[in-house]
Amino acid sequence: MSLEHDERFAAISAANVAKHGLQNIATITRAPLKAVTIQGKSWLWYDVKQLEKLAPIDMLIIDGPPMATQRLARYPALPLLFHRLSDDAVILLDDAGRKDEKEIVKRLLREFDGFCLEKIDTEKGAAVLRLRRNHV
Repeated sequence: MSLEHDERFAAISAANVAKHGLQNIATITRAPLKAVTIQGKSWLWYDVKQLEKLAPIDMLIIDGPPMATQRLARYPALPLLFHRLSDDAVILLDDAGRKDEKEIVKRLLREFDGFCLEKIDTEKGAAVLRLRRNHV
């Protein structure tokens, strides 16, 4: 499932899913940005009501909201979805070479236990966080 706050991009993504015949395994869901509070601070992030009935998340790709939304715009993903992650979840943070995303990675590693980090050299950088909740 992909959450998209922008109606135009949601339509483009849905068309791409259909073009590649992936409708049975991929869903584009319109999820407007909504105010949420994390540790006493207000953030704008996707309305996660759509995720209530989903199975635990094995892979979480964080590629939004856009950085113009607010400083550290992608930070809320893990605080809001950590409880939904499977024990061996993999998180991919796109654009991890940017200043805000570097700070987000440091913050997430400090705030959440059980992750190991791998950096991937891509055009704008990528960070892969692997959760190992029940491993010895």
